Amino acid sequence: MGRVTAAVERRERQLRRRALDNAMLREYHRRYREGLWRYMLGGSVATMITAPVVYSLLLPFVVLDGWVSAFEAICFRAWRIRRVKRPITLPSTGIACRI
Repeated sequence: MGRVTAAVERRERQLRRRALDNAMLREYHRRYREGLWRYMLGGSVATMITAPVVYSLLLPFVVLDGWVSAFEAICFRAWRIRRVKRPITLPSTGIACRI
């Protein structure tokens, strides 16, 4: 019984520490946050010129992904080909999951 109690106490300490770390991180981000206009005006000219070009590719890639997913869902099922599972990596954790 002593091991269970110690494990529970250890877990509670970890959760309290994590909550404190999250609160400190939120305060840090709030204090040092920078507005969009200040960020854009503080950047280099090259960044301001190339940013729209880079971000303009977002929509075509999303549309392409949608078409590929629709093709896979419709045609692979009709041709009795097994569905391909693509891993998605969560950026903040590095954990890969399958959809």
